[in-house]
Amino acid sequence: AMLARQGFGRVARELGRRRMSTGEEKILSEVKEGVAFLTLNDNSKRNALSFSLMTELRDKIQSFEEDRSVKVAVLRHAGKVFSSGHDLKELSMLQKTVGSTEKVFAACSDLMLAIRKVRYPVIAEVSGLATAGGCQLVAACDLAVASEEATFSTPGVKIGLFCTTPGVAIARSMHAKHAMSMLLTGDMLTAEQVRVMREGPRIMEDIRRCLTV
Repeated sequence: AMLARQGFGRVARELGRRRMSTGEEKILSEVKEGVAFLTLNDNSKRNALSFSLMTELRDKIQSFEEDRSVKVAVLRHAGKVFSSGHDLKELSMLQKTVGSTEKVFAACSDLMLAIRKVRYPVIAEVSGLATAGGCQLVAACDLAVASEEATFSTPGVKIGLFCTTPGVAIARSMHAKHAMSMLLTGDMLTAEQVRVMREGPRIMEDIRRCLTV
């Protein structure tokens, strides 16, 4: 247990240094007429779900809990990517330096739970790519709206990293068989394709796709 605590301490210090090294806010926020707008603003990293971005977003979401003027939050993004999922470079660095990525995934869990627990609804506004953990973030929100430019994917299966955790949230947002199709193929889907998938099963097409993977 002592070694585990020491390991987590090293993780926290390393992630803290990385967080302090960036002068820009990763999450922009403003409140207008009862709506809290939260903007993912780490465009250089395609809004990857780094430890610092997730903790900052969680803190912003929770900070509006006591502001009774806030009736709803809208989660949107700067740039062409809503979120590219977890920061794989950060995960690799942590695995090499401290031998653990648990702190990052704990922060991810805290963020998703915060979205579910706040008193006000959180709406994802997607006008670009949402992939892997980015898909999970969209699915964790109470509602999601997407433009014609929005695309969704869980491509982990293509590199041997099955998107297990994103799959839980996605399966709660659409038919389980369609969610599994996304997870097993890693295909990029448009907002229209996702809408159609939510409306009814594509039985024969899903079967053929799974058989050819």
